[in-house]
Parts: sequence; structure tokens; C-alpha cells
Amino acid sequence: RMVYATYSEGFRNGGSNPVRPTSILPREFTSDELKNYEVGAKTEWLNNRLRFNIALYSMQWDDFAVQVEDPQPGVFQLGYVNLPSAEITGLESEFQFAINEAWQVDASLGYNDGEVSEATVLVLDPDFDPIVVTSGARLPLTPEWTATLGIEYRAPGMILNAKPFARVDLAYVGESVNNLEGIESVVAAGGVVVQDAYDTGDFRIGLEGDRWSATFFVDNFWDERANLFVSN
Repeated sequence: RMVYATYSEGFRNGGSNPVRPTSILPREFTSDELKNYEVGAKTEWLNNRLRFNIALYSMQWDDFAVQVEDPQPGVFQLGYVNLPSAEITGLESEFQFAINEAWQVDASLGYNDGEVSEATVLVLDPDFDPIVVTSGARLPLTPEWTATLGIEYRAPGMILNAKPFARVDLAYVGESVNNLEGIESVVAAGGVVVQDAYDTGDFRIGLEGDRWSATFFVDNFWDERANLFVSN
């Protein structure tokens, strides 16, 4: 059993915005920085039949760059600007349990809360309305909850000198937003669309030998039609 704590830092380089001369977007954007604090545990129990790992983290993201669209009518131009700060807190956990020689269960659970932590009024040009990003605006493409569950059965005995098995995997992805409210951070202007939560299921059955294997599988067996990204 191991318990740990980690502090880490990272950054991305800034860069130039290759914009038209008529654009009011800035010609460059600066580097951003991320500070991460994390504590966790990696453990095994019951003679290593049960494994449980967990990590809790908190991130401070300063001067993060997002994409915006030039607000001038008829000037389609995208570029990057810096916002002051965002915070991301969450957890990741997983477990795996060998119930007996035939049955095994594994699962994972993730929680991720990412939001802008400082309100911003971005004035690109005095002749145009400022871009307002409120404190607490959700970071895009980041579902709060994710989860998985897997159940596996390995039958006793052999068939054609191979071990029979069957497995079901279920997965859940919570709702997210496709854009940062108040600013076009991922797609061009069009507001924020909530991308619905979805869940999927996979099934496989087969034989595993020392030198060969054969598997029949069905992915997404209830034919879930998820919106992975909604573009305007």
C-alpha cells in the first residue's frame, strides 16, 4: 500500500496570431501556466485479489489561452487571447476484484470540476462590445462525471485446448458544454450547447489458447448515438 503527494508545474508556449491587417484581435498571446496539487493511494488487499487506487487533485491554471472570433461584421478571423485563471478539482478512482477463479469485477469513477475562477471583461476595440466571461463559467468539453464497470467470467475447463471467457463493459460519460460561456473558445460564435450525457455497453465472448484466440464481440450493443461534439 502506498500513499503519496505530488506537486507539479507545467506551461505551454505563447505564440502569434496570424491575423489579417483589418482584424482587431491581438497579434500575439502569452504563455500559460498550470500548478497541480495531488494526493492519492495505490493499494492491494485480500492477498492481492482486490486492488483500489484513488487520486484527488486541484489545479490552478493561469493566463490560459482560448480562441475567439473577431467581432467585426464580415471579418471572419479566429485568434487566441489570454484569460486570467481557471480552477480544476476532481478525483480519479479504480478498483479490480477477483471474486474467485471464475469471476472478476473492475470499475472506475472520475469527477472533474473545471471552471473560470476570475471574471474577465475583454475589450478588443472601443467601438465593439466587450467580451464578458463570468466567474464560474464551465470549461468546455469536460464532463463532470465518468464511470465504467466491467464483469468478466472465465469458465472452468477447456474447449479446443483454450479457455472460454465472456465479458461485459459498461461506460458512462456525463454532460458537458461545447463552448466557454461568453466567449467562442472552441467553435465560432454560436453560444453554449449542453452536450447530453450518454452510456454505452460492450460484450465479448471467446476462447483464449496459449498460441491462438478467437473472439466474438458487439460494441455499443444498444446503439447509443452520442454527441461527442456539437459544432455550430
